[in-house]
Amino acid sequence: MATEQDSFLDENYEAPASGGGYTKLEMGENRFRVLSSPLMVWVIWANGQVKRVPYNKDEKPALPEGDNPSVKHAWELVVYNYKTQQIEIFELDKMTVINPLTTHSKDPDWGHPKKYDITITKSGSGKDGTKYAFVAKPHKEVSEDVKEAYFNTPIDLGQLLVENGNPFLPAPSGESAPAANAGPTPEQVAAAAKAAADKAAAAKAAAAATDSTPAAGAKKPPF
Repeated sequence: MATEQDSFLDENYEAPASGGGYTKLEMGENRFRVLSSPLMVWVIWANGQVKRVPYNKDEKPALPEGDNPSVKHAWELVVYNYKTQQIEIFELDKMTVINPLTTHSKDPDWGHPKKYDITITKSGSGKDGTKYAFVAKPHKEVSEDVKEAYFNTPIDLGQLLVENGNPFLPAPSGESAPAANAGPTPEQVAAAAKAAADKAAAAKAAAAATDSTPAAGAKKPPF
């Protein structure tokens, strides 16, 4: 019988919720609040590597060379995932969800899904047997927990169009400012230069995406 001294885990230990900032649909019901307009993209896969380019329905990218190549249309969305209780990027490429969500968003009685929760229920298994069912829930205000998570998790969807871009921006912090006489280190100078270059590239890519997708990304609070 384990004693307090030789116990392997604290009795109050709980594993963290799954998810690393990107949405993974679990079996059963998955509930979300959409918090941005979609960034429309083509998602290009080959050799285990992914590239995203702005969506143009008349210019589908060619299938790349390499192992397991694919080209899919997808929506990049900022969402609150009630199961993981965090803000995530949801790469939605299921037409059985995109089509009804499009219909609801164009219906004046429903409108933008920031006004209501949606559920996506995953069932079955295998490439041909997995199904996704969409349901829109009644309108209700965004909860304070969702608002707090949104403001603490700034996201720039445009970075998804930048090679090696990071869409998850630094969270607000209360860190004190560096001493006035402390000059930047060479590493800080290099990092700042790279950040500036990435920001310029992201702005260019996001502007290109906006041509086909107005209001791409979450540029202002949706509440």
